[in-house]
Order: sequence, then C-alpha cells, then structure tokens
Amino acid sequence: MTQSKSSLVLVFAALLLLAGCSGGKDKKAAIEAINKGMRKEALSLQVLLGRVGLGCAPIWAGSDSKDLSMVTQFQAAQKGGLISITPDGPGFWKVELVDAKPNVQEALKNAHHYGTDGCDYYWFGTTVAEKSVTDINLHEISPEKAEAEFVWKWGLTPFGTRLVDNLSPQQRTQVNTKLTTVDRRLHPDPMFDLADITQSSLPHPGKKSLKKSGDGWVLDE
Repeated sequence: MTQSKSSLVLVFAALLLLAGCSGGKDKKAAIEAINKGMRKEALSLQVLLGRVGLGCAPIWAGSDSKDLSMVTQFQAAQKGGLISITPDGPGFWKVELVDAKPNVQEALKNAHHYGTDGCDYYWFGTTVAEKSVTDINLHEISPEKAEAEFVWKWGLTPFGTRLVDNLSPQQRTQVNTKLTTVDRRLHPDPMFDLADITQSSLPHPGKKSLKKSGDGWVLDE
C-alpha cells in the first residue's frame, strides 16, 4: 500500500472513530435528558416527621387505627428502615429519620413546620420507584432537533427494594394506593404496582422530541 493510500485509510478510520464517539455521547446526553424529564413521574411515599398526634395532624383517611405505627404509610416507612416511631405522650408519637445523610439533615433544617394542640411536624417524601431509559435510537430531524425512540423500565430505589423485602403482598397493595408522584399534579402511572414488581418491571416503548442545548439535549416540549 502506498504512503498516500495508507494515510487516507488512517484518516478514514479516525473519522469513523470520531463519529462513533460523537454518536455515543449524543445517546448518553439524550438518555440523561429523557431520564431528567421522567423524574417528575417518579413515585414517592409521604410521611410526617416530628411530633405527630392523631388529633392534630393529617393522618390519611382509610385507617381507623389509634396507633400511628399501624397507619399504612408510617408502617411501611418503619418496616423499610426509613423512620423510627416512638410514643411521645398519650396520643402522640415522635417520628424521626433513621441514619439520615448529612445533606438531608441540612435540608430539613429549613422545612416548614405545621401543627397546633401539641403537634409539631413537617412533610417528608422519599422515592420508591423511578423510570429510566434502557435503550435508545436517535433520529436526526435537523442539526438542532432529533426524535428519540427508546425503551424504559420502572426501577426500585434502595428504599423501594426494602419495602418489597419487608412487606407482605397485602401490605404492598395498600402502600401502592398511597404512593404519589414527585410532581403532585400528575396521577401515578397505573403500570406500576408495588405488589407485582415482575409485571411492573417490564419494558415499555417511548418517544420524545429533543432539541440541542449546548453540547447536550433537552426535551422539546
């Protein structure tokens, strides 16, 4: 092979390598953009922290228990290792996070407190399950826009896994009805069921429009 042909082959190989890297970076950026957009659909469990009493805190409807540790959300959060519940006077309980990380403790210092007649509580939510992209194909529409066809799945967070491991199927069914989306304006996805993780973890197709933002992508909504 002549020197000129050899040089051309090397240049062509380099261009292919660059194209492959660029495509990989594009896909990675697109996945990050779509995952970010789906965070608002993540499912969380809401509880109250602080001093909680059945007579002065919004304990959810559907439970006639006089013991806070038997109310669905609190029972699940305790069994999942998220909170501790200890009696704090007749009809009152102290609810605290277990092994809260320093950044969480710092954030909670600014939490808005509620309560009268002996209650002093604030809201706390933790994610149980979230959606994430497992495969993607990008179709370029223009240099600035693309259409993404992808596959996504529900995945449990570590806390969600502890719920599945420590709750009975009946308890998981009860908890599932109490889950809320991170964006409270959205309804929980009916395809997720904490009592049937095998079915909930099946892959689903999705499609999103994307637009360029710097070196990455954002959802074009």
